[in-house]
Amino acid sequence: MTAFVGLTAIAGGIGMVTSSGMSPTAPPPSWADASSLSVAFVPGLLLSIVVGGAQFVAFVAAVTSARRGAWATVSAALTLLAWCLVQAALIGGDLRQALYVVFGLVELGIAGAAFRPSVQRAGH
Repeated sequence: MTAFVGLTAIAGGIGMVTSSGMSPTAPPPSWADASSLSVAFVPGLLLSIVVGGAQFVAFVAAVTSARRGAWATVSAALTLLAWCLVQAALIGGDLRQALYVVFGLVELGIAGAAFRPSVQRAGH
């Protein structure tokens, strides 16, 4: 799940950056209101680097160590949930937003299960 969420966060962030008018492949600012387009550049970077990066770090950590993976997944899920909360507060939420909140909550649940004593003993 962390790999999927990371991939979609990076893709979404790249989409935001390239539509911001700050990319050589973006349409010219004259095609739309330049002020609304340029606002997407920094959030696009944050979505790709912070949210997507945290998800991929969690994925790699989970592959290498159950305990580190659990901690990294908690961190990545909280980052994702914070992103969704801030985005919903600033621009409103939609069905896609709700889906990613569910993904974040599922990640927390899965990671939380790794902290149960029976799982910890088996993961050593």
